[in-house]
Amino acid sequence: FRKKERKMNQHKRVWIYCRVANTDTIELENQKRLLVDYSEQKGFEVVGITAEIAHGASIKRRGMADVFSAASKRRIDILLVVNPARITRKISEFLYCVKKLNGYGVEILTPTSGVVGLPEADFYARIAGIAKNMKG
Repeated sequence: FRKKERKMNQHKRVWIYCRVANTDTIELENQKRLLVDYSEQKGFEVVGITAEIAHGASIKRRGMADVFSAASKRRIDILLVVNPARITRKISEFLYCVKKLNGYGVEILTPTSGVVGLPEADFYARIAGIAKNMKG
């Protein structure tokens, strides 16, 4: 089964995106190593890697601009992240990101959750909204 899966993934082009909010370069390297290893196990072709130190409140970062540029030029099939919060912690921006990347034919994938598409992103948005309402 694994051989068949690797063969199917052989032509999948992956952009690895890693982000930390502080200067924890060890955590940044751990994310990168995990995602590179995962890509190798799955047989993906890594076409780009972004590892940046930036706050997650917005997707307006150089690294995400690089991802969107590669996606718009149809150079990637998958954006691989450790978890969706590495892209952004803002649900509205995450939904925007999912829609934009999906529009270019790009899936967001995490090693633990698999593909994170609009249904999952919408689910996260609803949970966040419920949690926010419970606090207030």
